[in-house]
Amino acid sequence: MAAKKYFANLDLNQNQIKNAVLETVTSASVVGPSSGQIIFDTGVSILKYYDGTTWQSPVTRLEGQMVYKGAVAHNASAPGTVASGDLYAFTSSGEATNFGGSIVESGDYALYNGDSWMIIQGNTIDSSTTAAGIVQLATEEETIDAVNTLKAVSPAGLTAWADDTDTLAANRKQIARKRVYTGQTITSAGLTLTHAIGKNNPSVSVYSSAGAKVTLEVTKGNGTVVLTSNTSLSGATVVISA
Repeated sequence: MAAKKYFANLDLNQNQIKNAVLETVTSASVVGPSSGQIIFDTGVSILKYYDGTTWQSPVTRLEGQMVYKGAVAHNASAPGTVASGDLYAFTSSGEATNFGGSIVESGDYALYNGDSWMIIQGNTIDSSTTAAGIVQLATEEETIDAVNTLKAVSPAGLTAWADDTDTLAANRKQIARKRVYTGQTITSAGLTLTHAIGKNNPSVSVYSSAGAKVTLEVTKGNGTVVLTSNTSLSGATVVISA
């Protein structure tokens, strides 16, 4: 049966339409749509209406509901009108001047809370001196070597760095912070110890074989320390630190 076409508005005077089916097409295939036209988009299986410019999908918006508004570049213009719960996804990285001025990465989100934009990290990136992200703790050896620029230092790593008594490695940027010499014999003739503390006035502590701290004559030079005792002291421990 041929379809009947009506070129005048139909007023059903509040009577219901039963078993009606909307036009089932894709929105892209509609030529010259009219404002208010309603279709069922078979491409995405969603009810759509034409607002005079683009095809829209009707949504039920509750107070405080998060509503995804689409993808934008980090330097995109600010939305003309915003409402609490509006959510945008960034497709590029940089300073989002129109979304609060935060530095964002591709995959991050901007959520409007009714007063200002909140940035939500939507991806996992390594932290750096210019970007916030996840951070890994450096091992004690990495802390002592002072080569890695992306990992954080733990208290244990910092202690290892300060207590480092190893000979300097070729790639090491930080010199030893403390040297410990055990089983030393100190006499009036003087004991000369060479260190790599990197300063001419390090802290020097001397302990007897019994563990008691003793006071001796100490002469400091360029990378050397000379200890002199009026009474011979054997089995002594000498700690030189920065």
